[in-house]
Amino acid sequence: MINFRDLGGYKSIDGRKVKYGIFFRSGHLSDLSVEEKEYLKKLKIKNILDYRTEEEIRCYPTPELDNITNIRITAMDMTTKNGLKFGSVEDMIKTFLYVENSFQILKENYYNLPINNPSYKKLVEFIKNPEMLPILNHCTAGKDRTGVGCAIILMLLGVSREDIVKDYLKSNDYTNESIKEFLENNPYAKDAFFKIKNDGYELPIEKLNYIFGVNEDYINASFQRIDEEYQSTEDFLKGEFNLTERDIKDLRGKYLE
Repeated sequence: MINFRDLGGYKSIDGRKVKYGIFFRSGHLSDLSVEEKEYLKKLKIKNILDYRTEEEIRCYPTPELDNITNIRITAMDMTTKNGLKFGSVEDMIKTFLYVENSFQILKENYYNLPINNPSYKKLVEFIKNPEMLPILNHCTAGKDRTGVGCAIILMLLGVSREDIVKDYLKSNDYTNESIKEFLENNPYAKDAFFKIKNDGYELPIEKLNYIFGVNEDYINASFQRIDEEYQSTEDFLKGEFNLTERDIKDLRGKYLE
């Protein structure tokens, strides 16, 4: 499983910690081994919330998993204003290796993600209903759309932005091997790597990190948008997800220990 981890253990502002075994995150699940399927079963995950597009799912389909409901609500239109696409690996390589402003494109996507997003509204609906949990939320690499989804989970549970960023940046540690594996096993990537290198452009591994890794500037763009739209994190949670102060208190009572 790519970039798989539990969100448990982070400390809330009131000193309690997020319970383990309730909120999980990962990249796509198309390459699950028999052992990994058994592992998911042992975790008693009830729902998977998939943030990907139809094109991504065609490239990396999710297998049938016993007693787990798979729900897909696209979190972001992966086609930019310039007509560039992020659906397949080849599309992403073309965007990030050959487009000068690829870093800015991704920052803009992060800026737009947290506001009026039906995927995250569904995520909070799940959180409000303990019978729907544990839940695994994921996208293709488990870092961008999933990173913002997990930030919302942790904000809701009173975790500081500093710790949210720490969890977000862990994706760099969890995806290092994916970058190496990808370069070794994907002919398209290898061709692009050597072409760019021989043409004297910047080292492509830095741009491949835009695809497989994360950058603090990205998640800060999401926080920037939240701060522009709302007076506080609590106002954001109330306004975006129709929560009351009592709702937030009750949810923290359920999922913190």
